[in-house]
Amino acid sequence: MKRLRPNLLLALTLVTVPLSTTGVSPASIAAAGSDSGLTWPPPPCGDATHACATYQVSNTGSHQFLGLDYSKDWIVQLPAQPVVGGLDIDGGHNIIIIGGEIDLTTPCTSDENVCHGINISREPAATGEVYIEGVLIRNPDPTHSQYTGDGIDVYTSATSKITIQNVRVEGIDGCGADGFPAHADIFQPYGAQGAVIHVDHLTGTSDFQGFQIPPTAVGTPASGDYRNINLIALPNPHACAGWNGDLYLWWLTAGADTCTTYPMTMSNVYVEEPNGSLANHAVWPDTFIPAGCSATYSNGVATWLQLPAISGGVHLGPPPGGDFVPAGVAGLNYVSPGYQQAPPQPPAPVAVSPSSPNGAVVPRPRALFPISVAASST
Repeated sequence: MKRLRPNLLLALTLVTVPLSTTGVSPASIAAAGSDSGLTWPPPPCGDATHACATYQVSNTGSHQFLGLDYSKDWIVQLPAQPVVGGLDIDGGHNIIIIGGEIDLTTPCTSDENVCHGINISREPAATGEVYIEGVLIRNPDPTHSQYTGDGIDVYTSATSKITIQNVRVEGIDGCGADGFPAHADIFQPYGAQGAVIHVDHLTGTSDFQGFQIPPTAVGTPASGDYRNINLIALPNPHACAGWNGDLYLWWLTAGADTCTTYPMTMSNVYVEEPNGSLANHAVWPDTFIPAGCSATYSNGVATWLQLPAISGGVHLGPPPGGDFVPAGVAGLNYVSPGYQQAPPQPPAPVAVSPSSPNGAVVPRPRALFPISVAASST
């Protein structure tokens, strides 16, 4: 979604001072070493040049902007209650978030509002990795009729890797054609320039858009590895002009008329659509446009044979074993299943004194993507 640039002084007042600067490593907050665990371990917190610090998030009842010291790695700890309003994350080196719940701001009736769950919006000085695991991002409105922002957004030019695992995003609600330009997505790395994106075990529900992951004018990921993901299209309650009843829950190429993408692998990816098919208005490229890279849909699987950069495809229906992240797994009581490889162990932590974060995030506009596409009978 587009983001307004708030008054910098206001943004600074929303930054919480970290409560501790300890040498905590990810291994101390999540189990490790399981052969059946998650694919990627968290990055180290603390090394020879970066202290490890802890940032305690409190529930302020509104969206928060976290400006973190670039010279430190950070464990961002969500509280034992839902965080209402979401987070913008800027600064820091390695950023690690494991467990917790974020309740989206609703209603969110404009792309100009700050309504996302987590917006990774980092300046060029913010290098390192961002790691998110076990977080529940949910629409608190049980009717799903008041509009939300995105689940997770990314705008960064220097972050080397973004990893999202065991995350559940519930109830994304949008409409882009009835006077409320709420282009709500489950996940949109709209400016992930040069980043390696890893997603393993994610379940998301949306009545509008899902994984909007193409290259954009402001950033192209280096690569994407998307595995064990199931997205569910909910009925859209809004009177969107031209609404056809289906949703593009995967959008892989730039704009609506190009075949431009980046290297990505899709493994164990599933989509449930209201009409029980991926043949039209479910994945992009669609089965009939654009010319030169349209999808092939056969035996319940959509693939892109003309796009060698894309390996794998999207399967129709739920995964055989149910949601990859069932209700109750991610959230306040999250327990990590561990990792297929043990997390790296950092050297002894660098001694530092507590200090205030060194700046506040400045939200940036998100590129919007067309959703209404003319149907075709061919």
